[in-house]
Amino acid sequence: MEAQRPFLERLGVRTLERRQDVVVAAGARPLGDGVVHLIDATERAALRRIERLALTRAALAGATSALISALADLCVQEQQASRPVLYWGVVAAAGITAAVLEICFLSFDALRSVHAMSVATGGLDDDDAGRRSRVLTSLARAALEVPNPPTSAFGVNPHREANKVLLVSAAVLYKLKVSATNVILKQVVRRMLGRAAVRSFLPFVAIPATAAWDFLVCRLVMREARVRVFGPSLANDVVDRLLPPGHPVSAPLAEALARAAASCVVRSADLHPNLELLLAALVARLEVPVPPSVDDSAAFLALLPSLDEGDASVVRRFLRAATVIDGRVARRERALLKDAQAWIDGDVEAERCRVLAGEPLLLV
Repeated sequence: MEAQRPFLERLGVRTLERRQDVVVAAGARPLGDGVVHLIDATERAALRRIERLALTRAALAGATSALISALADLCVQEQQASRPVLYWGVVAAAGITAAVLEICFLSFDALRSVHAMSVATGGLDDDDAGRRSRVLTSLARAALEVPNPPTSAFGVNPHREANKVLLVSAAVLYKLKVSATNVILKQVVRRMLGRAAVRSFLPFVAIPATAAWDFLVCRLVMREARVRVFGPSLANDVVDRLLPPGHPVSAPLAEALARAAASCVVRSADLHPNLELLLAALVARLEVPVPPSVDDSAAFLALLPSLDEGDASVVRRFLRAATVIDGRVARRERALLKDAQAWIDGDVEAERCRVLAGEPLLLV
């Protein structure tokens, strides 16, 4: 099983495990000193500080990488016409070396930052080794931008209802990222400046573009890591509050809840770890098997009218929580909420913001 996981994911998990071993050995925050929890004001301030430093380092790394490439270009620019092999050899060598060093630094720094976030918030303070391992894996994926797995232990296929063409197009557009940005900027500069100015200035156009791109990507990574750090506690909190221990759960309600969580996975076309944790917490609470074809959102919608008003209210509140628990609401998830009569103007967006802030959901 370990060998089947992506190399980057395995490398990231091992790096985080080593950093956590150092923290535990130093006694900075020993494992098992408390249950993971939704973050408080002090921890929220610590997260903001960690994120600001990570964003600054990312922008500087991007600018430095682009500067190295630009200086190499400038040094051999006079050779471009007379000795093109030398020119392109120097430019390519400098560009590739700078890019590799940039990627290595950004990857390491992202892992270091997400681990610092988990330590600051107690995200790894869990006696359950299985849950702790899942958190480490999800953080490694977030830091290294490794896609979430396409399969689930609960039989949920996140791409069951997804448009395959859109999935491929999104992947291609993401791969273009900074290269396309640099090309566009250079074309704009060529039209705005004269030939003499362009010749000496053009190689440096990539510096702000690369710095801005690395800043943006790092910001997205940090936000995603923040959401994942307290995913386990958020999932347990939702289940415990909507289904208090000792409170009986009817078979129709249990099936509707399981289908609600799975429907959010297929409507978002992504097996986000927080959604899988929510489904796992739900299954553990219900102690019943997952129904067949649990990821059929049409079956979920068809089941809702048969519930009594009390159960239907629980399902709709759970559905809203499942929709926002990954920190975003996809267009097709909005449609699911409206079809299930669970959409409340303003409340869904407010709940999503609470997830991003690490605050408990209102579950209204």
